[in-house]
Amino acid sequence: DRLDSHLQSNALEADRCFDFQRALADLARFGSKEHLPSQVARAFIDGTPDTEEVGFGNWWQCPPLPEAEIAVLRKDARTAPLIERFVREVLPFSGTSYDRSVVDLVLQLAPSMGSSFWDALDTVAGPGGPNENIEAIVAGACAGDSPDFDRAIARFAQSEAEANVWFEKKYTEEVRQAEEHEVDAMFADHVLELPEERYYNGRTGMKAIVRLRGEREGIGWIVGHRHRQLLTVAGADWIGESSHTPRTDELRLLLETADGWTRRSVWQAINRHCNADVSDLVRSELAREGLDSGVRSTLIEIAGKIDGDAGDPVSLIVEVVPEVSTERQLELVFDLIRTALDDDGRGEAGAVARRLRAERLCETLPPPGDELGRVLVKLLSGEAIVPASRDLSGPAVSKLASLVLDVSHDVAGPLICAAAAVGVDVIVATKRLLKHGDADEGAAAVNALLIDGGEAAQDVLRDEALGHERYRVRRAALNALLGAGDATDRDRILAMARDRSADVRLAWAQLMQQHKWPEAVCELVRLMGDQRDFSSDPGYSDRLSWSEFRVARAAAHALGAYDDLPQSAVTALIEATEEKSQDPFVACAAISAIASKDDGRICDAINAALDSSGMNRAPEYRPLAQAAAWSLFDRAVADRAVRFSLNAIRMAVEGDPVVAGPLLMAAGVIGGDTRDILTDRVGGPELNSRAKLLEVSGLIADPNRGVAPERYNAILEKIAGGTAWDELSEEEHAEVQAWSSGLDPSHDVDRFTVWALKSALNIPLAQEIDEPRAYKLPQRIGVLTMRSLTPAREEGPIEDDGF
Repeated sequence: DRLDSHLQSNALEADRCFDFQRALADLARFGSKEHLPSQVARAFIDGTPDTEEVGFGNWWQCPPLPEAEIAVLRKDARTAPLIERFVREVLPFSGTSYDRSVVDLVLQLAPSMGSSFWDALDTVAGPGGPNENIEAIVAGACAGDSPDFDRAIARFAQSEAEANVWFEKKYTEEVRQAEEHEVDAMFADHVLELPEERYYNGRTGMKAIVRLRGEREGIGWIVGHRHRQLLTVAGADWIGESSHTPRTDELRLLLETADGWTRRSVWQAINRHCNADVSDLVRSELAREGLDSGVRSTLIEIAGKIDGDAGDPVSLIVEVVPEVSTERQLELVFDLIRTALDDDGRGEAGAVARRLRAERLCETLPPPGDELGRVLVKLLSGEAIVPASRDLSGPAVSKLASLVLDVSHDVAGPLICAAAAVGVDVIVATKRLLKHGDADEGAAAVNALLIDGGEAAQDVLRDEALGHERYRVRRAALNALLGAGDATDRDRILAMARDRSADVRLAWAQLMQQHKWPEAVCELVRLMGDQRDFSSDPGYSDRLSWSEFRVARAAAHALGAYDDLPQSAVTALIEATEEKSQDPFVACAAISAIASKDDGRICDAINAALDSSGMNRAPEYRPLAQAAAWSLFDRAVADRAVRFSLNAIRMAVEGDPVVAGPLLMAAGVIGGDTRDILTDRVGGPELNSRAKLLEVSGLIADPNRGVAPERYNAILEKIAGGTAWDELSEEEHAEVQAWSSGLDPSHDVDRFTVWALKSALNIPLAQEIDEPRAYKLPQRIGVLTMRSLTPAREEGPIEDDGF
């Protein structure tokens, strides 16, 4: 009794919402079987014994309480206060999913809970607030014979309006920065998931209202409602999610009510429940001009489903061809080849199926639309622009010249490239696409300007494309101007090193690795400090994670490509090898960059990097030491001064194979005392693999030094001296093959021996080896984000290999 009293007091007197939730759970768990408040708590917290656990929460099921027990609980003065707080303070926040049956139980035990449900509704209605059990809360607020649906609709409409204000005033700029890779990848992932969170409460609540009222009286009331557009979307979502086939008249009513952006939701609902009864609606919509691109693609899917030939939308589309403009006809061709249907298959098979459908439609188009349609199909199938466009007739070219100014922006993209290829003036058309602001269309405009190649086209690249709002267009313009090689553009190109998008800065650094402009060195040094993080792995778990400063890495690699660097740049690279960056591979790139440079400090820097500790919490992974070992090898091959520290000697003998391999090869190349010392230290049978690598490296570097008496060494000396493999006798082939068969790439440093024989001597060995310079890294489970499924995702490799 004392325990029951204590638990009851904790629940009824709890000040804060969280305290009450915890106290109610304690009451359900620890209260006695006979204690009435504990029975109430168990009914709402535990539900039935077979409550199903799903994911991180569970699904509550209404317990079977006898009428007599309900009557006893209803009369108890403690029941109503507990249920009132449960409705206000548990339902909106609980991880348990309560269905609408919880409303019946609440009202059976405490009939006057209407105001509590309205309070709970107000809690979940706000954008970005708690969002649990919205449907149950709406059902409770709208319970009874005369529910106030309009009050609930008004509250959720207010939530939508608040979300719209947030979207326009704050989010629009944030999402632009996220899409343009101006902020770190992990923050961008969070930003791009915010709209769904902000709009979720309002739209889920509106859908719950439409479901409740729709079950009572259908959806005809939506037509005249002041919030009919929001209700139309909610109705479409409800119908689309329903497992029951909706009435065709309801679909027609929603489509008649929908206006602008809401039509897409209705067509998506029709797509989920389409049948031949809506074929007239589909045919009519297919003939409409100025359709949203999302609706256009959905219509193709629907046409495929309702067609008698199962999965072939062409026959229905052909019916509307005589009624629509050439522009709309080409949109249909575009949509056919871009829309995947369920029966298409994946990969190449799907692409072939879509192309065949589009080609069949082109056969039905009147000239010159048929010619333009076939060109569009070729371009969208990846064929070269000039050959695909060269056979256009005069009337087709004339039509193309006017059409690119009016056709939908997405269709205009490939067509203006064809127009440029046949000599049509595309300046106005490209300006139109660049002004629209879409990345794909802007990139197509840049491509068309490149094909045009005239001075006017160059001016558009400089004045409009290079300053476009989308980074992919600016990057394409950067490549175009750099390829043109106009000296007057060098300042513009250099300025792109400070572009706001990390991907443009990355592209710029990679271009400088190719072109090696002397005036770019200072900017590359500055970019080594670029900390835009391309990693979406936050390292929440105990697994090893690291940042990906890809721009900084690319800048270091670019500096490494220069034959000569000013001392200040070499100093910056050396300092980068010493910094403890969140991205350990910036130092790796810097140590690789100084490998072939001429500076007395470099050997000390490389040997210091060899001594570096492993990655945080994983000393067995030492990418910087690995990069330093390869840097010594590259330095030896470049005939630069090389000095092995005592630790480098030790690591060549005792170290991890990924570090020891390049060190032994470097020692074999430089020869002298270093090679002699290592030859003595790897003389034992347990180090035979390392002795072989040292020996082979020495032979490749100096084929005339005549080291070991084994016959295979004599043959290798012969090959290293200039004799081609095909010039050797069959006996010599057999001798080398017999010796090399004992090399096991998985054993110690044998894979480096195989690599040296294949790459330096062109000996065809049977063993397959991985990239020898690949860093030894822990396996990481990739982080899947919503952004990774969108065009705003990171463009680089999903798994970071350190390069």
